[in-house]
Amino acid sequence: MAILYTLASLLIIILNIKEVPAMFLHVIEEAFTPTAAQGGFAGATAMMAVRFGMARGIFANEAGLGSGPIAHATATSTPIRQATIGMLDVFTTMIVCSMTGFAILVTGEWTAVGAQGASLTARAFETALPGVGSAIVAISLVMFAFTTILGWCVYGERSAIFLFGDRVLKPFRILYTIVVPIGALAQLDLVWILADTF
Repeated sequence: MAILYTLASLLIIILNIKEVPAMFLHVIEEAFTPTAAQGGFAGATAMMAVRFGMARGIFANEAGLGSGPIAHATATSTPIRQATIGMLDVFTTMIVCSMTGFAILVTGEWTAVGAQGASLTARAFETALPGVGSAIVAISLVMFAFTTILGWCVYGERSAIFLFGDRVLKPFRILYTIVVPIGALAQLDLVWILADTF
């Protein structure tokens, strides 16, 4: 799913290849101008920027969280392979996130008012790939979300069994199944607060 999403993003970049040099120039200019620093100090403190960046990074690839090895240990028997899989997680996340950002920037949709997150990505994809762009984003979101739900269920199961024994497996699965739709229907800010807290 990451490969398909990355290929779709790459197609958007290729279709807007003339915008790529200007995009990189804009990113570099904004990163090293006083405007970026001023906006950083005025809009949020460095501590908050790091805090939110770290929180989203943990959810994106679990680097440093310690939950990833639960899945890695069941996937392979050697520590070297486990470490390689762990590094691949971070690398894949960097590629997917970078390609998303590039697709949004080359289409110019980042200047659109009111769009953010998945809706901004869908607008960018739809602009470059009319008729199929938003469907690609929707299908990708479903696949990424579903695998995330399954992965965190495994982590929760393993942790619950470690703490309370095998008898907790069925109640945990029932509770987890109930919580998933609540998380999908709740306000996004509340979901992030709960996720960050837990």
